[in-house]
Amino acid sequence: MEQVNAVVWAHHGLFCSGTDFDETFGLMHTIEKSAEILIKVLSVTPHKRQTITTEDFIALAEDFHVTLNPSGAASKRLSGCPADQISGISLK
Repeated sequence: MEQVNAVVWAHHGLFCSGTDFDETFGLMHTIEKSAEILIKVLSVTPHKRQTITTEDFIALAEDFHVTLNPSGAASKRLSGCPADQISGISLK
């Protein structure tokens, strides 16, 4: 992947790439753990959601020091498209 290191495809899975196994596994593990934490937090709220909101996704990216692809979820939401499609992530 030339422009991003990870692609999150809602309801399907995650694809990661990196310069070596450790970097790739670390990125995948960070994204998986972030999703797990979010799911646990959302499970104790009265309002259930099946997808990560654009705002939550951006906040996770900032917290884990990754850069979201501008053609990913954030810009799709701004253009009126659903945010639960494909989003690209690259390391800062």
